[in-house]
Amino acid sequence: GVSRLGRTALVRRIWNRVKMSLPIAGKLYAEAYLFQLSSTLGLLLGSRVPHLEAIRIARNVVRSPWYEDFFANLERNVEAGRGVTPAFQEAAFFPDTVKLMASTGESSAALDTVMGRLADQYRTAVDTFEEIVFRVRGVDRGDKRLVDRLDDASRQMRLAARNPRRENVSCPVSW
Repeated sequence: GVSRLGRTALVRRIWNRVKMSLPIAGKLYAEAYLFQLSSTLGLLLGSRVPHLEAIRIARNVVRSPWYEDFFANLERNVEAGRGVTPAFQEAAFFPDTVKLMASTGESSAALDTVMGRLADQYRTAVDTFEEIVFRVRGVDRGDKRLVDRLDDASRQMRLAARNPRRENVSCPVSW
């Protein structure tokens, strides 16, 4: 039925395009995806998980059709010895600062540190954005916030980093 239709790649891509184009929520989704990507890669690379394995784990955490092509390109570039910079440069949805920081992090052999800093930046942005929305809408602070769910995902990533052989790490945050 309808739930099966929602699992098709075409419907997921259409829904993702709609939600990313929403005036306010689209920015939140984009920043949340950047938080997931940077925190996941930062944690895994900082734990000395090999790049390809870190990319495969991150692919299971960041579940966005926009990122599917990015991860495929990222994996191809790393396998071919070109590093991560070309994939970041070619992804049209990344801000220039993210592209520059990925390039700088890779060239200085500090990609894990740079990804951690990006994660901090985007976590703060998502947190601030939610605070404003909650204040404007008068939402009860007892609600489980997106940032709380992202923190749960980060905890799961730390566990995955300790056990890099574990297959199919998934993110508890659904988009």
